[in-house]
Amino acid sequence: MNTGDASTSSATTATQEMYLSDSQISETMKLYQNAPNPFNERTVIKCYVPQQIKKVQLCVYTMKGIQVQCLSITERGNVEIQIEAGALSSGVYSYVLIGDGAASETKQMILTK
Repeated sequence: MNTGDASTSSATTATQEMYLSDSQISETMKLYQNAPNPFNERTVIKCYVPQQIKKVQLCVYTMKGIQVQCLSITERGNVEIQIEAGALSSGVYSYVLIGDGAASETKQMILTK
């Protein structure tokens, strides 16, 4: 019985440690709603990127999950990213901040032309 309890306890501890490390990244990395929203020419997305995060990207997806943009972010601290409507079609897009493989929450923006 003790052997079973020890393996269950170890598995639980490992899962909790993995969860804590993922949540620490997502709690320190912040993604804010774009403004203006809806937009027709350009919009600004603000985020906070901690110094310890090595690789950061802001990726934009269609509602079908197709990636349309992925921008590398080299700055740390409070960052503003400008998104140009350019060749994008009118519609709803999702965007997410990805730091060292961990994703922040996903936000949505609306492009009207």
